[in-house]
Amino acid sequence: MKLGFRLKFTLLLTLASLYTTGVLTWVLSNWFQVRTSFGTEAPVMRVIWLQVHSIISLWFLILFGYVFHSHVRPAWKRRKKRLTGSLLTGTLIFLSATVPGLFYLTNESLKDSVALIHTYVGLVAVVIFFVHYTAKRT
Repeated sequence: MKLGFRLKFTLLLTLASLYTTGVLTWVLSNWFQVRTSFGTEAPVMRVIWLQVHSIISLWFLILFGYVFHSHVRPAWKRRKKRLTGSLLTGTLIFLSATVPGLFYLTNESLKDSVALIHTYVGLVAVVIFFVHYTAKRT
């Protein structure tokens, strides 16, 4: 099913915001460390961008639920873009499933591993999205 203009615009804006805030958080975490009296830490802006990323992700979950019901399921039934759609849907579900580990794991080593996986899958997700978006309608 083809998405309407308003839904498509809202989805694209949400995905772009989610991706941008995630990348900003990642960049600030890795390349803009600040020396403090407690040692080397990420800058304060990292926390702010991470909070914005979290808020946008909550909106995205609502939007994804609607898109899944109105776009994904009908397209699967009509066998439209099944491969790229399945890969994209699986990636988004995987990213959503890793979030509780980022918040609730107490083992720092495991938490860092989940954070790395979440980050790099999220960075690749934009490529999967564009492949799906630009794929021919078969």
